[in-house]
Amino acid sequence: MISTIQNASFDLLPQQLSFSFSKQYHLRVGTTSHMSLPPSDTPLYNYPLPDIEQWLISHGCARKDDERHCWLLEKTTWNAEICLDVDSICVRYIAAREGDDVQRTFKYSLSRDDLDAAIFSGP
Repeated sequence: MISTIQNASFDLLPQQLSFSFSKQYHLRVGTTSHMSLPPSDTPLYNYPLPDIEQWLISHGCARKDDERHCWLLEKTTWNAEICLDVDSICVRYIAAREGDDVQRTFKYSLSRDDLDAAIFSGP
């Protein structure tokens, strides 16, 4: 939904973010914090990008500031960089085996269930 806002001030909860505008802006209204994802057996290529981002956030991933298509994940026993490329998801497990990185690539044709098992179980 697109709304027109002019000279407005409001709070966006639960994130506790405040916005104020002195000019007229068009703002896409909605939040990804409570979005329901498509069924977990749906191939990821059927997901809109905000849903893929919400899926990564739900697993504890944080977007990299310098590479907006890449995300970092820190677990207690391993760390990974997850990059959303054009035709696949590239996962680099950092210093995974004897100090060497391990890289795996997964097609968007895999379901979220399959990707959960493959990516988030670790190297």
